[in-house]
This record gives sequence, C-alpha cells and structure tokens, in this order.
Amino acid sequence: MEGDYFLLKGKCLNENSTIGILAPASPEKENFINNKLSLFKSLCFSNIKLGKHLYNKHDYLAGNDKDRASDINDMFNDDSIDGIICFRGG
Repeated sequence: MEGDYFLLKGKCLNENSTIGILAPASPEKENFINNKLSLFKSLCFSNIKLGKHLYNKHDYLAGNDKDRASDINDMFNDDSIDGIICFRGG
C-alpha cells in the first residue's frame, strides 16, 4: 500500500494511568522538575514512575548517554506504564 499512511493512537490516560517521566536530553533544575511533578499530581495523575536518572546532569545533558538510554528503555519495557513524558527534547 505505497503512499498510504496509518495513524497510531496511544492509550487514553485517566487518573488510574501510570505515567513515566524522564529527561532524555538537556537537564532541568530540580525545582522545575518538582513543580511539574506536583502539577501532574494535581491533575489526578498520582501513579508516576520517575526515570532513575531524571535529576542527573552531565555537561549540557541530563546524565550520560548510557543512563539516559537506560531510562528510555526501562520505560518502554515496563508494561505498567501507560504514557511517557519527556522533559526537554522528548
């Protein structure tokens, strides 16, 4: 079917959904991250899994390449996660 395009839709999220949050590119300040986590919780998303290296900083990146890749792979391999939010450069 050359030239045909298909739209893939993700799951609809609700208050019981689990959201994974990570930083795959540039780092954010701890205050910024914590404020955004509070915002998600105020929107009834209380099931949040953080990337192990969310708060890391390595030069101008949010941790070293191995750690950032590990966080992304962990999120996609975790069947309990319904959606993924990326801080900066997702």
